[in-house]
Amino acid sequence: MEVHKHPHHVTDKKKWGEYVLEFFMLFLAVFLGFVAENIRENTVDRHREKEYIESFIEDLKTDSAALSKEIKSIHTNKTMIDSLMYMLRNPLNTLAGNDLYYYARFVTKVNFFKSNDRTIAQLKNSGGLRLITRRASDSIMSYQVLLESLATNKEIEQKETAFLYPYLSRLFDPDVFETMVDNYGNINRPMNNPTLRSVDQQQIKEFMFYLHQKKTSYIFAIEFLNNLHAKAVNLIRFLQQEYEVK
Repeated sequence: MEVHKHPHHVTDKKKWGEYVLEFFMLFLAVFLGFVAENIRENTVDRHREKEYIESFIEDLKTDSAALSKEIKSIHTNKTMIDSLMYMLRNPLNTLAGNDLYYYARFVTKVNFFKSNDRTIAQLKNSGGLRLITRRASDSIMSYQVLLESLATNKEIEQKETAFLYPYLSRLFDPDVFETMVDNYGNINRPMNNPTLRSVDQQQIKEFMFYLHQKKTSYIFAIEFLNNLHAKAVNLIRFLQQEYEVK
């Protein structure tokens, strides 16, 4: 008996066009999946990037406020050194122990400004800097370079401050200094009018030399911190415009 093949028998061969169509459909599905995943990752990256920028702007605002406060404090300390040097130049003024001790107690203060590095540390540790635009990244790193040089300036200032301690111990009574600091760390004028331990002019001249060095450091610190403050303010404005954030 003759056997006829059914038109849709599994042994029928597909036409080459059908293979091309199936390949195209498979390729299209894979490609669209890749595009969708790429879009998703890009959206996530852009969201993370904006979060980093908003966080960094908040850090810069904290820096700006701290810098303004520190600059004002250094101005005050510099004025105290000026007053102390003026009084030490005039032997009669050494009798005004109340002011002498008060001004002298502040001359060892150093610049304690520390940047809020919360976000920049995250960016460096997580590799997040790759998400930031080139212009923004360059501006951020320029600010960081300026911050790094601040550490060197602090070391110089601390070394110059160390030279003052021997003269403070020779010229001023430590018991009086002890009475001037309260339990909260505030420095107050002495209650009476204490005298210097020594009025040796050679010692006073040497002390004034190191006071001059410290005052010069204050002048440099004020200029440097003003530049750093301006850099922080300008960077805030730039990032707000670049990323359209408040």
